[in-house]
Amino acid sequence: MPIAWLARIVSFLLPRLRLSPLLLSPSNHAPLTTETRQKSPPNHLKSFLEKTLIAREAPKFTPQIDASAATPHHPLTGRPPTTHAERAMSDYQPLNLTTLSNASADLLGPTGASSLGLQAYRGVPFHIGDPASARLPLLGDGGHTGPIRIDIAQTAHTLVFAHVLVDPQLHRSGVPGDHVATYVVHHADGQQTELPIRERFEIGWLVTAQDMISDIRSPGAPFVAMPDVDDELVPRDTAGRSEMGRALTEVTGGVSANAFYLWPWRNPRPDVPIQHVELRPTNRRILLGGLCLGHVDEDPFRRAARRAVVIELPEPADANAPFDLEVSVERGIATFPHPI
Repeated sequence: MPIAWLARIVSFLLPRLRLSPLLLSPSNHAPLTTETRQKSPPNHLKSFLEKTLIAREAPKFTPQIDASAATPHHPLTGRPPTTHAERAMSDYQPLNLTTLSNASADLLGPTGASSLGLQAYRGVPFHIGDPASARLPLLGDGGHTGPIRIDIAQTAHTLVFAHVLVDPQLHRSGVPGDHVATYVVHHADGQQTELPIRERFEIGWLVTAQDMISDIRSPGAPFVAMPDVDDELVPRDTAGRSEMGRALTEVTGGVSANAFYLWPWRNPRPDVPIQHVELRPTNRRILLGGLCLGHVDEDPFRRAARRAVVIELPEPADANAPFDLEVSVERGIATFPHPI
């Protein structure tokens, strides 16, 4: 009897489960399976999706034919920006720290030389070290052992530091939160803001073979800093059985830094100019890749819940083409688009 009931339940569910792809297979896009070819979502499903998007107040975005026509010229090249690093210049200003460079880029490992110069990490631009001499600033033993000064003399909503710890201790019986440096923000009105830099909080290190404990890497990424590489989308149609849980998040996660960790500091007094930033090293070695000023009132890395965005394709040729749309943003992460 139980087997007979189970057979009835399975036969009842299977015909209904076959209809689930219809949610993502409108008639004017490529079908997802052979069973749903040339079929459109039922009217009640269309109505449900439309009401859901309206309830979320999803903003609408219409792609522009020539986005560079309305883009201001890049301050260094004098022409419209063409790369992510150049486009970010209007909102974020990287500081040139070439005069502070005193250590070989080889301390970064194999990625050292390729990390120098103008870079864009998670959409934020940085001037990394001195490409001509293949050097960059080192704080602590073997580098700057006393306080160093970075002049700013302007207002800023955020300061974003690109730095990395050379000699980690946490995986060698160290203590999380060990104080490795202090960054001091000097405001024009005489006030100071001290920013403690702690191991595995505001700064991390590059994981190497020496950091491996058993078959895992230990410990993980910093708590309040981010790696210099974006999260990546998992393969949309090829996730294996063991990857189903990760596929639900749509991103790979657990990405390690190539060269630096990025720590953004929100200025609580953005209307008061910052005179300079003072870096006070300890004996712990830190490579300072770059410092970027943020001139817009936002978190540089969009640490907020995701929201739905409706993208309209005004050209019939684009709207009627088989669905193969990819979306990218300069600062933030875009997940997979879905036709409605």
